Amino acid sequence: MIHIIKRQISTPIEVTISKLIESCREEQNIDKKVEILYRINSMLPKVHRLKIPSLVTDDYIEAALYKIEIITNTAF
Repeated sequence: MIHIIKRQISTPIEVTISKLIESCREEQNIDKKVEILYRINSMLPKVHRLKIPSLVTDDYIEAALYKIEIITNTAF
């Protein structure tokens, strides 16, 4: 049986990204959500940055935040 152990130590950038993801999910204003998403994306290593489309919906933002959570759990 294989057990996957999640790292318990977070880097400062992971903590910052995690807090930004939380604030993005809580934000009601779509323009502010997009702004937060761009900020989060700019903090990722270039190879992991998302190509954000010009027309961004609330559903896209939620999917992007999910992808970013996966990236930060594996890339950092």
